[in-house]
Amino acid sequence: MVTWSGGSSVLGVDSITRLNAGIDVPAIREPTNSKMKELIRVGSITNPLDLPDVRDDNVRFELFRLAVSEEYISGVIRLTTGPKCESFWIE
Repeated sequence: MVTWSGGSSVLGVDSITRLNAGIDVPAIREPTNSKMKELIRVGSITNPLDLPDVRDDNVRFELFRLAVSEEYISGVIRLTTGPKCESFWIE
């Protein structure tokens, strides 16, 4: 999962977990983690990826490419806006 904010990334992963949809959000392992860190100035390279300062589409694409090159990652979920909290929570 890729977001622009640490808060929205936590909310996103929490919602996926509550849905029990069979979607895992595994940590990014080495050496991919280090390769990703070389591409950003600010943010978190774990999973979800918190990338508030990545505005270059080429850098963003390379981060996505690196992620899906790992055998344990089959796709990318990108949250581009913050959620409306009253409609985001799953009861």
